[in-house]
Amino acid sequence: MKKTGSITLVLGLAAAIFYPAVASAQIAHGSFSLPFEAHWGGAVLPPGRYTLTVNSLGVDAVAYVHGNNQSMALHAWGFSDFGLSGKSALTLVRRGGSYWVRTLYLEHFGAFNYSPPKGERLIARNGKGKERLVAQGSNLIQRLPLSMDGM
Repeated sequence: MKKTGSITLVLGLAAAIFYPAVASAQIAHGSFSLPFEAHWGGAVLPPGRYTLTVNSLGVDAVAYVHGNNQSMALHAWGFSDFGLSGKSALTLVRRGGSYWVRTLYLEHFGAFNYSPPKGERLIARNGKGKERLVAQGSNLIQRLPLSMDGM
């Protein structure tokens, strides 16, 4: 029995070394269309069709976005998995004529939060210490649906 466990461990390590896709399994893959230019982290995405891949949950998660002859790795600054529902979507805020991706929400997983324009407050705490996303001022909030594969 001990020998079988060792063989399984060795085979698992070999698969991770020789087949990187096994080691970096995707939790979500899908696509979306931007009808306007949008800022996402430090990237500026022109209008167009994009694909999206996320490989893990939590604050170390990276969203890989490909489209319009560019590829980006976008790091979230926060993650929440409570009190959220609905279909997978990008939440954008318009401020001063520019759109900014605020949240990548993946149904069944949670919301990845991205840096806002300088000076915008994104998080508020309720009386029980839980955080929630908020809009400040008269920002326009828009949700763009994501078409997710296998979800």
